[in-house]
Amino acid sequence: MAEGHPAAHIARLMDMDLTAALTLEAGLIRKFGAHNRFQAVAKAVLAGMIASE
Repeated sequence: MAEGHPAAHIARLMDMDLTAALTLEAGLIRKFGAHNRFQAVAKAVLAGMIASE
């Protein structure tokens, strides 16, 4: 998500089906209290969970 890949690409990378990847993404968005995937990534960066370049 942090690199901007769509859920379908993430699913292929993680060897999972698209539904599972979308469920995982929705869970991350919810856990960060975000409104969308971009806000979730921003919150993860601010929390130090993702290194910013």
